[in-house]
Amino acid sequence: NGVCAVRVDGRDLLASAGADQTVRVWEPATGRPVCLVNVHYPAYSCVEIAGLLIVGTRAGLIAVQLTCQS
Repeated sequence: NGVCAVRVDGRDLLASAGADQTVRVWEPATGRPVCLVNVHYPAYSCVEIAGLLIVGTRAGLIAVQLTCQS
């Protein structure tokens, strides 16, 4: 599925869109997940545009504003 670079709270991270109906945000240096977002549909792609994470799902596009706890 989709993977994209995202900037969250001043940190450069990676987001992955999953068929398990989630978007996960990862710390690339450690490979550890930082947060999980349930999008309620299988997610196939993602891209960051103007500070929003746009997620392509089976049902259409979802815009998510990310704030992840450390």
